[in-house]
Amino acid sequence: MPIFKPWPVSQLNLALHRIAVTQARLHPPARDYLARRRAEGKTWREALRCLKRHLARTVFRLLKEISLGSRFDTPDRPISAMALT
Repeated sequence: MPIFKPWPVSQLNLALHRIAVTQARLHPPARDYLARRRAEGKTWREALRCLKRHLARTVFRLLKEISLGSRFDTPDRPISAMALT
């Protein structure tokens, strides 16, 4: 049985946390999302956790689309020349 190594999971969590905190400070749609969660009665930490889940779903969807080549791999716009925005 392979041994589970938590390093990649914790690195991904740290990356999502940094993105969420940065977006919470600078990105208006993320700030609006957090404001809606706070209006629902969630604490700052709970709202940030919701934002991280939202970001994780978005990143996973983008990675899935890239691996299937359905969105980014077009003749006029190859994956290597595109930034994830």
